[in-house]
Amino acid sequence: MMEHEKSTGILTVIILLNIVVYLITSYERFFMETSDYWVNMFGFIPSLVGDMQNLYRIFTSMFIHADIFHIFFNMYYLYLFGKSVTRVIGGKKLLVLYLFSGIVASIFHTAFSYVGGLVSYIIPAVGASGAISGVLGAYLIMYPGTYLIMYSPYILFPFPLRFRVRAEYYLIFWFATQVLYGYAKVAGGVAVFAHAGGFLAGIAILPIVLSDVIERERYDGRFNYTYTIPPYIEPTAKRGIGTISKIILTILIATLLAGNLYATANPIRGDIKGMMIRYTINGAQYVDYTAIQLPRVEGYIREIRVSETRILLSRLTSINILYNPSRSGTDLNIDKLDLNVPVKISVGATLKTYTVKVHVERLYASYDHDGFIKYCEGKLSTQIVVIQGLLVYVTSEMINYYFTITSQTINLKDINEYMQIPASIISIAALIVILKKSQDLSLMVEKPREPKLPIPI
Repeated sequence: MMEHEKSTGILTVIILLNIVVYLITSYERFFMETSDYWVNMFGFIPSLVGDMQNLYRIFTSMFIHADIFHIFFNMYYLYLFGKSVTRVIGGKKLLVLYLFSGIVASIFHTAFSYVGGLVSYIIPAVGASGAISGVLGAYLIMYPGTYLIMYSPYILFPFPLRFRVRAEYYLIFWFATQVLYGYAKVAGGVAVFAHAGGFLAGIAILPIVLSDVIERERYDGRFNYTYTIPPYIEPTAKRGIGTISKIILTILIATLLAGNLYATANPIRGDIKGMMIRYTINGAQYVDYTAIQLPRVEGYIREIRVSETRILLSRLTSINILYNPSRSGTDLNIDKLDLNVPVKISVGATLKTYTVKVHVERLYASYDHDGFIKYCEGKLSTQIVVIQGLLVYVTSEMINYYFTITSQTINLKDINEYMQIPASIISIAALIVILKKSQDLSLMVEKPREPKLPIPI
């Protein structure tokens, strides 16, 4: 018992630390979600990866979670799979595996941000998912032959469904979804390439954290089912992942390496302006991120998905405030300014121009060397153009913006080049472990004497 408590103690500390951090960062929103302040201050932002002053974000982002569901499921799976890994490698090496996987997850997230477009480089990423993915990768190699017993509760189906799935199939399927969803751009705001990178990191480092395991058979009994929680894990005597699984993993890793090669051969050239936009409309608070590459400002603004953000930046562009080369290195103060601004709208196959009123109550802006705002705050009111089918009209009422905009100049070419190398090395190292060492690193376990509860799906 003492040996078990000692080995899983650090795992418990990691889980408790994540929970405590979540309670601190979410109390302002009644513990339902983390406030924007903590996400912006401690989330990992790919564009800042080369800034030594922001290097802390690689570590702090592992302990910040978006909402209560995010923290719950991350900690659930960390304990579920982490306890079995910990009993073999020990708590200290679990911590090494956890942190290493989290760091590599950030590297992969940065290396593959080009898939999501310029804005992917400036949106903060949070969560322990990348680090936990490393634990899943280690579990795949160590316990490929265990079976997960899953069931659907009555709340979903009148008759619960129950089935067995081999751990290697379940985890490989999950890994495949991360890679495919990433390239297909259907993962929404989930950093799926970070998950894939953390998963491969856990596999790549496993020979190191298991290097002192000489008499493998003596660890068979350390898979202690007394502490098993859902899903019910049923072992098998077969050791190592199968040939088909190796082929599938090889193909998936090859697609990641192809993505690294593509990014290296086709780097994003030139600087971009990464912006964080905070604003309030009728008491509702918004935080948005976008990226623009000069001089095609209006084209990038038209592609912004959040209409409130698009309207604000469009108005600032129309009155030559967002970008004006003649204001390079200067400051601007405006107090009570009324303007009529032209707005171009596509109606069917024709492009029409509508005039809207804009009132600037107050505004302060400072500009960088390109004449792009590096800081701007103010209060602005504007009419908007409403499109309802083929009907287009200008509202008589004005909407009021209280806003703050900050921007930074980012050279993505260097970021991409530096991140592709370590991402490729980890991918190749993981592939070698899978093809050459997976049989030696897998563990055989005894069958439990009593059944345990299954996991709901």
